[in-house]
Amino acid sequence: MDSATERLMRDLNEMRSDPLPYATADIDGNNFRLWKGTLNGPPGTPYEGGLFEFQLNFPADYPTNPPTCKFITPIFHPNVYSDSGNGNGNVCLPIFRGGVGGGWNSRFTPKTIISYIIALLNDPNAAGGYAHDPTTVLKRSKDEFIAKAREHTYRHAMG
Repeated sequence: MDSATERLMRDLNEMRSDPLPYATADIDGNNFRLWKGTLNGPPGTPYEGGLFEFQLNFPADYPTNPPTCKFITPIFHPNVYSDSGNGNGNVCLPIFRGGVGGGWNSRFTPKTIISYIIALLNDPNAAGGYAHDPTTVLKRSKDEFIAKAREHTYRHAMG
């Protein structure tokens, strides 16, 4: 068994023995490098009440290099490439950049990563926005952004 799989097995055991109260995550079948999970939209945000599916894809050299994270459920957020435009759902955060100048740390675990994503949902930031439509709307009007994000959550992540 390679070192990435060994580490992911430890991370999975940690996630199962001490789960996060607002998220689930587990391996997809027998593939330790692909995790699927759900996040509950944080209370007091436009995502409240939504259930968002995501996946983490871990490289063969994890934890030296970070995984990628992708929302499966469409979400209107400046740091998620949305379903309008290039539409792939990838999450853009410094922790997903390895190497010099990146924010990745090999001590991060899937629980750490999911906690960062929840923090991102709690505090959308137009300054670090990558998705054009949500970033533009948030820069123009926070109230308009909240209304659009709520409507998007209702349409895609509820019921």
